[in-house]
Parts: sequence; C-alpha cells; structure tokens
Amino acid sequence: IAQGLSEQDLKLLSYLWRRGVTVIAVANKWDLVPDKSGDSAQDLETEFRRRSHETEEAPFILISAKTGHKISRLMDMVLESHASAHQKISTPVLNRRIHEWNGQMPSGLFRGNPGKLKYGVQTGQAPLTFKIFVNDPKTFRREALRYLRKRFREAFGLHGVPILLELVTDR
Repeated sequence: IAQGLSEQDLKLLSYLWRRGVTVIAVANKWDLVPDKSGDSAQDLETEFRRRSHETEEAPFILISAKTGHKISRLMDMVLESHASAHQKISTPVLNRRIHEWNGQMPSGLFRGNPGKLKYGVQTGQAPLTFKIFVNDPKTFRREALRYLRKRFREAFGLHGVPILLELVTDR
C-alpha cells in the first residue's frame, strides 16, 4: 500500500487473468495507512479498477497480515472464487441465455453486419471456458466479447473469475 500499485503488479495480474487464472488483488499493510476512512479504502480500489482494465472483475481486498485485518474475509473470497471457477452450466440453460442475448446486443459491437449467436457449450472449468457458435467470428469486435462476459457474470453469478470465450462458426 505504501508504494501503491506498480506497473509490474498490474502486468502480472493481467498476464494471469488473460490465461484464465483466477486472481484476487490483495493490498497488504493496511495497518500502516494513517487515515483508514472509507474514502481511503475506496480510493485504493478505484485506482486499481482504473489502472487494471483487463482484470477489472478481479476481487480486491485490503488486509493487514500483521494485525489479521480481513484475513478471514480473504479466505472467504478464495472459497467463493474457487466455487465460481468450478461452476457447471448446463447446455440447455446456456443456450436459452444465448438466445435471449442474441437480440439484445447493440449494433456497435459488430464489424459490418450484426453477428448472430447461434448456440454454445461450456468446454471447461477453472478457467471457465465456453465455445459459442456464431455466423461469423470476424464480425464480433473485442467489445462484443466484453459485453458477453458481462452477461455471463450477471446471468450465472460468475463474479471475480476469468471467462474465456471462443467464437467459432458452425459451418
């Protein structure tokens, strides 16, 4: 905390997250912060979220290993993340959601003609991996993948874990 977030910290978190590793951003030495008002804690988390674009969904917690402050909450977060990362979503449930999302995606998420989500299947856990069959994967912008990840998080409670999406054509 005394030194803030280093570029190396952010690069490591981003590297792990992109490869599907569930991470929890832990800021230690909270006991050394003189002003422990809610604003100080919020400012640190806001800085983390602002500077860590790819890992913005990673859980964040301030702890003190010396005093034990929020250590039990950290352990709860580890267990919650583990449960989310190992969640299984049935194919029929997944495909009902994909069908709903198909008509809701803003047109700005596509290159040229709007992409069409056809169906999907979960292909892995830890990391959560989904194969989504579409009309043309090249049509979907990177923002479309962010949009879909957000929908997955909302629909299935997959907060705080990476979600890997593979868009493929069914031809």
